[in-house]
Amino acid sequence: MACYSVTKHGFTTLANLVLDVSEQISNSAVRGDNVNYFTKVFQTAGSPTTGYKVLFESNIGVDPMYDYVPTGNTISSAWRFMFNFIDDNRLAVHAGTKLQYSDTGSITYLNNRSTTPALREPPGNISESWTTTSPASSGQDAFDQVFINRQPDVGSEGAYPMSYTLTLTNRGILFAVWEDSQEEVPQVYLDSANDGSGNSPLRWFLIQRPVDRLNGHVRGGGALRKANNPALTANQANNNSNEISRCPVYCLGGTGIPNEFYKFIVRENDVLSPSRKRYASISSEDSPALINPYPQQSLTEGGEFVVTFINNLSTPRYRYSDELDMLGTVGAEVIGAGTSISVNVYNETPTRTYTALYSNRAFGTGMRLVALTAANAAAETSHITAT
Repeated sequence: MACYSVTKHGFTTLANLVLDVSEQISNSAVRGDNVNYFTKVFQTAGSPTTGYKVLFESNIGVDPMYDYVPTGNTISSAWRFMFNFIDDNRLAVHAGTKLQYSDTGSITYLNNRSTTPALREPPGNISESWTTTSPASSGQDAFDQVFINRQPDVGSEGAYPMSYTLTLTNRGILFAVWEDSQEEVPQVYLDSANDGSGNSPLRWFLIQRPVDRLNGHVRGGGALRKANNPALTANQANNNSNEISRCPVYCLGGTGIPNEFYKFIVRENDVLSPSRKRYASISSEDSPALINPYPQQSLTEGGEFVVTFINNLSTPRYRYSDELDMLGTVGAEVIGAGTSISVNVYNETPTRTYTALYSNRAFGTGMRLVALTAANAAAETSHITAT
């Protein structure tokens, strides 16, 4: 099972972009393979406009635990994500389980748990927090509170076409969207709080089961998951070839503000709803930072180029030594956007290919993300089936 990645350009509307991405995600004929990465659970009839939704659930191609039902659970360990059109120019994205996003496309909402509950945003919302059941319609809040906001580009869509990169592996999905020709000065809205760097044109999210940082084995992969029992001790688990992890699924996302990246736990085996969002670049209570959004050194004194994978993972209950290998960070000045590099990972004989995305600060400075875009099929399979 190989890594599938595609990059496409020239989209002037959210509708065309989401329809194209949806076909890539769910249609193996479009991709030219025979892999069931996701099942399209629900799609609103007609063309994308206000209230339009597309809902996907992880399948065998993207999730080794998609059909595993842990003891005591009412649902399997699969996870879901949804494209949700707030209106023609604003797109939200959410991730969770079928309990939050039903087969009919309905969405649950958080509340304040008072005697007169006030509804807020959907759990697992991949963007800045909403204050009501719908994101703000004007001002800076409107720009930040959804995954993509094209309102500033109305009438100028052709001047700022969108491009996207989509990567699918046997452990997760990485999706990134950006507007062209803005590496020098990202989108408008400059202020001192953002250090004058404005909003990066890059919007992205990663949903992934983590991998062992030493050998690349996917958490929950292989036959081990069929006997998952966290109650066993490590010694008992080793003797019985048993996976004892809660096998968390992580989500990270960025909506453009240089220092505001978000993270949450989509689900664990025994926790069937997303955790509350935290900043991914700022440490907080029981939540260590995962990303350094500032300028950083990526060269060793021997001249080697180093890619840092997302690590320091935790849940509200546990700390993990695993990492998220579909996305890395480097110093922005070391590599330009769109450049592909070969990276040696986990002692794999063939190298992987990672492709640089836009930097998070003006003039190609700051931190730059690199996305996994190619990997060896045999190595990818071994990380799932190896015991």
